[in-house]
Amino acid sequence: MTQCVVYWLFDDTCVCPWRHGYVGITTRWPGRLKRHRQRFGSGIRWQLLFSGAKTECRLLEYQLRPDFNIGWNVNSGGMMSPRLGVVVPSDVREKMRQSAKRRHQQHPMSEQTRERLRIASTDRTNRGRFGQKKTLEERERILRSKQGIPKSEQHRLKMSQRMQGKTLHAGHHHSEQTKQRLRLQKFGIAVHSEEHRRRLAERMKGNSFTKGKPWSAARRMAWLARKEN
Repeated sequence: MTQCVVYWLFDDTCVCPWRHGYVGITTRWPGRLKRHRQRFGSGIRWQLLFSGAKTECRLLEYQLRPDFNIGWNVNSGGMMSPRLGVVVPSDVREKMRQSAKRRHQQHPMSEQTRERLRIASTDRTNRGRFGQKKTLEERERILRSKQGIPKSEQHRLKMSQRMQGKTLHAGHHHSEQTKQRLRLQKFGIAVHSEEHRRRLAERMKGNSFTKGKPWSAARRMAWLARKEN
């Protein structure tokens, strides 16, 4: 079992760990102390309060920091404070990014580890992973599984509510290369199927305005202009 410690960081203004300083837990004390000195300064002092199992350390940390903003701690201890919805400032995010970048540069991933990760992720669907690249075979299988299945009104309503307020492609312009690729994908594909064309023809047979014939572009524009006026 990995040994865990509860520590207290303090300076000359601190009196007791219940009300002052910073209380935390870690299984890697030297590295954690180094990062704390980068944050609070090299002049801080420290004391190990307890050493034992991680569950016991979390319980003691929660007893010392049962609420927010006690001493130097911002959150409550023992992993009891929810992080969902917490807005991280941009400067903090940048520090986290730089720290992760330095960590990966100092300890790069070995080829053996990369190979193990590749083998572990083989044949895994990874549903919900943003940016995941699927093979053409997987795309065809997903397409066939969804063809001919109508969406219920409840499903359509949920989709509409989920997309309200989202502007993912508002103002987005495709490059000429993307436009060409999209054009080639749709080249030769009928806009309407034969079945859809048949239904349109059946519906328009009894139309007294068109007498069963489709409107021209000029007639359609004139009708829209009259409707707006």
